This record gives sequence, structure tokens and C-alpha cells, in this order.
Amino acid sequence: MEVWIMERFGVIATIALLTGAAAFAGDAPTLDGFAARIVQLKTYEPGQSQALLNELQRTAVELAKDPAGRANVAEALAALLQDDKATSAARQFACRQLQCVGTEAQIPLLAGLLAHAELGDLARGALECLPGDAALKALRGAAGTLKGAPRIGAVNSLGIRRDPAAVKLLEGLLSENDAQTNAAALTALGRIGTPEAAAALLNATATGSGRAVLHDAQLRCAERLAEGGDNETAAKIYRTIGSSDRPIAWRLSALAGLVRIDGEKATPMVLEALDSNDACSQALAMRLARQLPGAQMTAALVQRLAKLDANGQVLLLEVLAERGDNAAAEPVRRQAEAGDDAVRSAAFRALVRLASADAVPWLTQRAAAEKGSVQQAARECLAKLTAAGVDEKLTELAAQGEGASRIESIRALGSRKATQSAAIVLKQSEDAHDGVRSAAFQALAVLAGPEQYAALIERVKALAATDSSAAEAALLATAARIANPGDRTAPVRSALQDAVPPVRMALLRVLGSLGGADSLAAIREHLAHADASVKDAAIRALAGTTEASAAPDLLGLAQKAESQVHRVLALRGYLRLAAATEDGARRLKMLDELLPIATTPDLKKMLLGGLGDVQDAGALQMAVRFLDDADVKTEAGMAVLKIGAALVKKDRAAVSTAAAALIEKAPDTAMKDRAKELLAQTERGGRGGKPAPNPDHKRSEEVKAEKAKQAPHGFKLVSYIDCGPETSDGIKDGPALRLAAGESYIWDDAAHVAPARFGSVAYDNAQVVFDATGLNPRKQYRLGFSWWDYDHDDRAGSVWAATGQGQRETRLLARTALPSQAGRHEKPAEKTLDLPRELQADGRMRISFRKEDGANVVVSEVWLYESEAEGTAPTNTQAAAPAQEPQPIAAQPTNPNAEARVLILTGLEYPGHKWKETAPALAELLRKDTRLEIRVVEDPAFLASPDLKKFGAIVMNYMNWEKPDPGEAARTNLKEAVAGGTGLVLVHFACGAFQGWPEFVKIAGRVWNPRLRGHDPFGQFTVDIAKADHPIVKGLAAFETTDELYTCLEGETPIEVLAKATSKIDRKDYPMVFVLQYGKGRVFHNVLGHDVKAIVHPPVAELYRRGTAWAAGLSPVK
Repeated sequence: MEVWIMERFGVIATIALLTGAAAFAGDAPTLDGFAARIVQLKTYEPGQSQALLNELQRTAVELAKDPAGRANVAEALAALLQDDKATSAARQFACRQLQCVGTEAQIPLLAGLLAHAELGDLARGALECLPGDAALKALRGAAGTLKGAPRIGAVNSLGIRRDPAAVKLLEGLLSENDAQTNAAALTALGRIGTPEAAAALLNATATGSGRAVLHDAQLRCAERLAEGGDNETAAKIYRTIGSSDRPIAWRLSALAGLVRIDGEKATPMVLEALDSNDACSQALAMRLARQLPGAQMTAALVQRLAKLDANGQVLLLEVLAERGDNAAAEPVRRQAEAGDDAVRSAAFRALVRLASADAVPWLTQRAAAEKGSVQQAARECLAKLTAAGVDEKLTELAAQGEGASRIESIRALGSRKATQSAAIVLKQSEDAHDGVRSAAFQALAVLAGPEQYAALIERVKALAATDSSAAEAALLATAARIANPGDRTAPVRSALQDAVPPVRMALLRVLGSLGGADSLAAIREHLAHADASVKDAAIRALAGTTEASAAPDLLGLAQKAESQVHRVLALRGYLRLAAATEDGARRLKMLDELLPIATTPDLKKMLLGGLGDVQDAGALQMAVRFLDDADVKTEAGMAVLKIGAALVKKDRAAVSTAAAALIEKAPDTAMKDRAKELLAQTERGGRGGKPAPNPDHKRSEEVKAEKAKQAPHGFKLVSYIDCGPETSDGIKDGPALRLAAGESYIWDDAAHVAPARFGSVAYDNAQVVFDATGLNPRKQYRLGFSWWDYDHDDRAGSVWAATGQGQRETRLLARTALPSQAGRHEKPAEKTLDLPRELQADGRMRISFRKEDGANVVVSEVWLYESEAEGTAPTNTQAAAPAQEPQPIAAQPTNPNAEARVLILTGLEYPGHKWKETAPALAELLRKDTRLEIRVVEDPAFLASPDLKKFGAIVMNYMNWEKPDPGEAARTNLKEAVAGGTGLVLVHFACGAFQGWPEFVKIAGRVWNPRLRGHDPFGQFTVDIAKADHPIVKGLAAFETTDELYTCLEGETPIEVLAKATSKIDRKDYPMVFVLQYGKGRVFHNVLGHDVKAIVHPPVAELYRRGTAWAAGLSPVK
């Protein structure tokens, strides 16, 4: 190869080869430089640095933008691919690059490699990526002549390319006596999706596991045809499948497809499915009925309403509501009048869209008469009813209705915010009936406006002698809708004139809440009122004011009020005003003015009790003064701790001084220990430190220019943060970095050892987090950073990257000791790491620097490089490969003391089961058993990974609802893992995974049978312990839970039932928790846990903790 390259590209390559120089050091890559580096790649072996690979890959893409350049690059790669002296790794690299930059000239070479043991798949991938018929012809030739895996690969590629010319060839392969070839041909025909492919698939037959492949291929073919506008052929396939004896899942998929293309014509088939005894058929039929308009469908649905069980009725009522056909209103109303509470509630919810205004009188009667959830549903119906004329009907009933129905009418007007009814509702606030008045005032809090304000004041006055609280609340809510403060307070002050004491008390309360100088003046006038009750109301109103000018009045009352209660109220009010004062000097002066009044132990305690709520250095200093006072030493210490905890991040110096004083003077050991802990929080930064200064823009720009020059070839600098002074930087509407978690600090004496930028840091006791946003999913990014252990000799950290919301995470840098100036006189370290592109699909990434050892974690600088070129999406073979490492939902702490590793497998579920919420809840509750190390993977394909057998137990929070299971390899691997001793925990609907796999029944003990009734209506029931001596449930008692009581499990495998529940529908007992042995593996099956609340319910959570430990081979109870 070297001779060929020298002849083709000349002396430049020779020079580069001899010197080993980077031929891409210039601004633009060259073809000669590429050729020279290709020569160097010849001896590459796995495990060596990948820098050369990465550089060649980027350069190949850049050069290939030009057609001539692409041809030359492809020619060089082809030469390496043919070189027998090149290492296998080098040849694989060349073949992989041809997938991106290959041309027709390489097709013969690639076709000749299709049967190669190491290069065959890569060569096929390159052919698959090459456009045009020549590559397809090569693949067709391979599919017709090769045998075994190479032929199957070629068939798969023809399907992926949707090659219509391959149909006849593929149809011929269906007669081969090889199941894998048959399956590949069927799948490819389905992907091609032409009428000819459809004919071949309809004529095809299959047995055993091949039937499922055939059914899938036929459905996929129909989808392709429909996408292309050939509805007639697609419908033919769907009807063929739907009328066959195939498994229910495929027939239902066919029905759904038929509805998409035939619309109303599919009504009879949907109704037939609705009449089925099969739960899945009924559920799908109801979903499809939403999409089919027309009176015929409405009538048919209503006719079937009475024939269904409670669950079916609830679902069907939701369908009728979504359809919105008013013809269903009367039957739905009858359904709401009697029967199961869940069904009646669903009927009321449906009436929101179905009922007319004529139903309002009946709805108010039901809302008044019903109880519990049904009453709530009826009230919500009134509040949300969409028909015309509802507000008018409710207003009429509010004025003229009778009894409880009238109350419900008024309540509904408030819920509907029907402001036009405010005058009528105001009139009802004068009613003699307490319930009517209460409802009216609650509604007026929403409905009343300036027009009703004066009348509401009169209502407060009229009720002051009894109970005016509801009227006062309505008045204050209305005042909030009046723009001018004077218009709020003037009518209330006017009403105070000549008012009797009860009225004065009520109006003073209102003025205290309204605030403002006018209100304060009126309150002051009553502080010395002759009537004790009025005086009390005035003092309480003053104590609750937010007016700063009230401080002298409150201070005087705190010192001289006759009542201890009033002194306490005044002091608290004064302290609240002091805490709200923004001027620090003024705030300190206000606090100092309190000292003269603290003359007795009781007054001092009162002062210190209020002082603890003031987050101010002056308050902290005042509390410290009282540490020498024996009467209140404990109270003073508590105040110091409380204020110090609130100020520790704002004013470390003040807190440090106060904590040191408390350590010296604390009245007991416990308080001294707390003071030491507080002091430790102030000592994070070490010697010579202080909070970081303002940003040094000149220094930052100079460093950015330097970093830009240092950018790797093909990359540019897009963000730089000088940690400490800066917290964010980036390009507008483009890539940016922002400090999301961490504090700023500076070692101000570090500048004599290293440049100043290394001495300012972001730090935290656990992790410093940066959010990267505005990322281009098709570009590559590199993270740069510097760190330094200036003042200690023990810091170590790691670096992690996660998706924007933390669902998936990967470690970029393992535990690494920071260079230490204090211990080893080392200089700061700068590092650059590649960021994984698969984590930035949504344009965001979270980067975390985590403490592995030492006082805390520190980072001096972070910066971000972006590739100038966009990359290509992963190939199909790459995308289909099972994950080899768990992809966590959130950060996953390691547990070095763990006795067993537990994998939570999730990522797919029935839509009603929210795995993104339940999986983290499971992980959190299981981590409470410190013997377990928990890992979460949200890719079911991980079941095929050899790493599966490295776990002590697998927790399956997974059900492949309308998706295929992960495949034969995954099933076999799971079976072997459990049989070999790995424990298995099945969570709730995991019993429905792997439909159609007979062995799963033996592994799980009991599985979901969709033909059986699914479960009782979601609600409360009792779980009884069935085998009290089993270690998992030993000591546990029967408990109540709100969940789904499963009645749909089936199987003949011997199981040991630990807990059971009795159905409220058929009064039969059903297993809720059971265990069994499969080979050497323990299986714990718990069908409880429909949602997060059900899973974290203490007795259920305890069952999962114990059951998982038992499945992992540990004692259930720690």
C-alpha cells in the first residue's frame, strides 16, 4: 500500500511519514495529508490511541464534500482495505469509512468481501449506504448466491433499501429449507411494500415462530402501501389478517389499519370487536370508535353500554364523551343516576360535552344529593359544562331555586367565573340560610367587581355581630381587583364612622389586610380605643401590617403595651418589618432599638424567639451578645444556629465569627457540636480564600482567544467560563454553558503560583453541574476544563455527562486525583473530553464534576468546542445493536459495600403505566436497603446483553404493549440468566410481557391473559397475608391499598402465594404476591403497583424491598 500511495500522492506523503508530523495542522485538510496518515494507520491495533482514527474520519468527511475529493479518499480507503499487510482493525476502519464516503468504484471490492468473516457486515453496510442500482445489483447477487449469515445480511439490506427489483428473488427464498432465510425474506418483503411484495406475502405460508414474522411482514407491507396511497391493496391485506385465525394482536393491528384507510366503512368490524369477549379487542374497538363519526356508531355504542362490565362502561363513556354526539346525552344521564360509583362518575364527566343547558336543574339536584366522588364529578360537570345557556340557567336557579340545589347553582357560578351573575349572587348573600350565604360569599370572592364593593362592605357590617369572616374574605378578594388603593380604603374608612364595636373590629381587620398609609392612619386612631375588643383588633391589625412606617408604633407597643399578648404580637410585627428592610444600616438600627426593651428574661426570650427569623448579620451579632446572659444562653444559642444556617452562603465571615463564639459559650455539648458543624460549613475554601470577585472581562477574552487557537482540527470554540467570576457564556441561539449547581470562590494568594484564572473556582460538597444548551444533535462537541487542588492534598473528582433532564448518563472520566499545590507543588491540569452525541438529541446536556475524595469538588475553567462539520446518523446495524452498558434514568450512585447488584429493566410499558415515574420510585425505595447496588436500564434490548448475568437480580418494570419483544436472543439470555441463579422480580404489568412465549409462563408463574377480566375498578381494597411464616412477609399484617386488583393472571406453574385479595366484583380470592423457583433462580412476583402512589405505599414498598433482596439471594430483612 505504501508504494501505491507514494506514486499517487508524491513526496509530501513521504515527508509526513518520515517525520510523523500531523499532516492536518493547517487550516484545511489536504488529500496528500490524508494519504500520509492512512499509511500510518496500517499497523493500528485495538487499544491504541484513537486520535488518528478520529482525525482521519473527520478529514474524510471534509474532503468528500467535493466529488473529486470523495473519489480520491474512497480510493485510498479501498487500497488500505485490500492491503493484506494491514491489521484487521485498520481494514475494518477503512471499510467503515466507505459507508460514509464510498463511490460506485468500490462496489466490486465490497461485493467480494460480503462473505468475509470479519469484514462482511461492514462491506454490506457500505453497499447499503451507496445510492443507485449498482449497489442493489451487488446485494441481489449476494442474496442469490451466498449462504448462511452473509446471505441473510444481504436480504436484510435489500429490505432496508426497499428494492422492488428484489421481490421475485425474495419470494423464491421463501421456499428454502432454512427458517432464518425465510424470516429474513419475509421481513424484507414487508419493508419493500409494493403490490408485488404484497402478493408474495399473501401467498406465503409459515409454521412455528415463522408465523409471527409473516404476520409482522404483512402488516408492515400494508403500512407501506397505505403510505404510498395504495389503500386498496393495503385494505386487502388488513382484511385477510382480520378475518383469519391468527393471534389476536395481529388481528387487532389489522383492524386499526383498516380504520385508518377505510374510515366509516370499517364500522361493522369495530362493532364486532366491541362485542368480543376479549378484553384487548374491546379496548382497541373503543379507541377506534373515537375516530369513526356518524349516528350509526353512536347508536351502536349506546346500545352496548348496558351490556359491559364496570370497567368497560367507564371506557365506553369516555369514548362517547370524546365523540361529542349529543344523541348520547340521555342514555349517559340514565347511567349517572344509579349503579357503580366509578361508572356514575364517568357518566357525569361525559355529560360535560354531551348535556345541554336543560340538564342543569337535574345536575344541581344530583350535585346536592350525591356524596363523595360522585358528588365531586357532578359538581365538576356543572363547572365545565360546555353547552350554550348554562350560565343563564344557573343564574335563574340561584335566584329562584330551592334548598341545596340553589347552593349548588351558586357554587357552580363561582367555579365557572360567571361574573355577569355577580349582582344576583350578591343578593343571595342576604339569605337567611347559612349555606346559601356561605356559598354566595365564596362565589363573590371570584365574581364581584368594583360595582359590588360598597354592598359587600355593608354585608360585612351586617354580619359583624355574628360571623363576618366569609364576607371579609369576599371583600378583600374584590378589593384586589380595584386598581386605585384609595378606592379600596376610602369606603372602608368611611364605614368606620359611628360604627358599633363589632363592626369596627371587622373593618379594622379588613384595613389591616388592605395595607397602605390611609389604612395605617385609621388603625392608629383605634390603638387607644375605650372598647377593649376594638383596641385588640387595632393592635392585631397593626402587628400584621407591611407598612414600614408602623415600626415606631410597634416598638412602642412591644415596650409598653399592657397585655403580654399584645407585646409579643407587636414585637413579632416589628421584627418582620426589620427583616423586610433592604437598607442594611436601617435594618441594624431597628434591631439595636429593641435592646432597651429586653429587660426581663421573658422579654429577652421573646426577642430572641423573633430574632431567629431575621436573616441578617446584625441579628446574628445581637444574638451573640446574649450568649453571656445566663437567663437566655440556650435561646441565644438557638437563635445563632438558626440565623447562621440561613446566612452561611451569604456572609461566611459573620457566621464563622458567631459559630466560634457559640463553640466557646454553648450551654451543652449538643449545641457545641452543632456550632462546630456550622463553622465547618464556612471553611470550604481553605487558606487565603473569599467569595469570587466580579468578572474580569479582559482576562476572559484573552483566554478565550488562546483557547480558540488551541481548538482541535475541525472544531471551534463556542463557550468559555472562567469559574468563580463567571457563570455562563455562549452563542446567542446557539451552544452555551451555564453553571447550574455550585458556589463561587477564589484563592486570592494563588496568583503567585499560577495564572489567576486557576485560582478562582466553582465548588460544591457533592457536585458542580453545568448545563450545555443549544447543541446541534448532528455535530460533535468536546468539553475542556481545568482543575487544581491548591489548598489541600486530597481532592479527587470524576466527570459525567447526562441528557438534559438526567434520564441517561455516562461517565466521561473516572476517579482522578487533582494536581496538588499544597502537597506536591503541582500546576493546574487542563483536560479535553469527547461528549457522547447520543445524549444531545434534544439539544441539551448536563455535565457534572463529582467529588470522589477530599473536602469538596472544584473546577477552575470549562469550555466547549463544536465541530464545524455535521456528522451522519448511526447505521441501521449500529442502531439495532443491544446496549452493552446500562443506560440509567438518573444519576446512579455506586455502593462499594453492596452485597448484590440489582438491575431495574424498564423503558417500555402500557401507556397507562408511567414507567418514567415508577422506575425512579422503585430505584429510590430499593436503595434504602444498603446491601443492594441499583442500576436502571431503560432499553429492553439489554436483555440480550451478556452483562445481564452479572446482576444478582433483575427487576422487570416492563411490558411490550403494542411492540415486539426484544427477540429470541433476549428471551434465551433471560431464561439462561434466571435458570443459572439470577433472581427475577416482576412488577405489576410485567406479567404481560413476552406474550406468546410459553417459557415465560414457567418463569413468571402466572401471566396476563387478555381474554380474562383485567382487574376490579381502580380503588381501595384489602391485601391479606396468605403465608405468614415466609421470610418475605414475616411480621407483616394485612393492609389497605389503592390499586388495581388483578383478576387476569393465568398459568399452571406451582407457586407459593404470600398475599392475596378478594375481588369486590366476583368475591373470589386472587394472588397479589407470590414466589417460585425457576432452575436456580428465585422469582418474586408482585402485581401491586399501578402508579407511583401505589408503589411507594409503605407496605407495598416494603414488599418490594424484601422481595428483591430475597430474589438476589439475601435475607429479606436486613
